[in-house]
Formats: sequence, structure tokens, C-alpha cells
Amino acid sequence: MRSRPITPTDLTAEQRRIYDDMRPVVEADFPEIKAVRQDGALTGPWTALLQWP
Repeated sequence: MRSRPITPTDLTAEQRRIYDDMRPVVEADFPEIKAVRQDGALTGPWTALLQWP
């Protein structure tokens, strides 16, 4: 199932806490994957984690 990426400005408070914890880890541990769009939205499996926290 594909989930629509959520920009940081559209995150709920709960999603934002998860995003703030997850983004640095995703960028550090998966540098070969473009996992963050220019607008800050996470892509790939991380989108689903934000959709259903």
C-alpha cells in the first residue's frame, strides 16, 4: 500500500514528534536513499510510519 508523503507543516503534533526523532536517523543510516524530499516530507516506508503512528 502506498501512503501519501506528509510535509512537516501538515503533521499532527504526534506525527511531528515521530518525524523529529526519525528524520536524523533515516538521513544518517540510509545516506544512499533519497528519503527526504525538498519540502521535508519523508518518502518510502517512513511515510507509512507517520500515517499510522
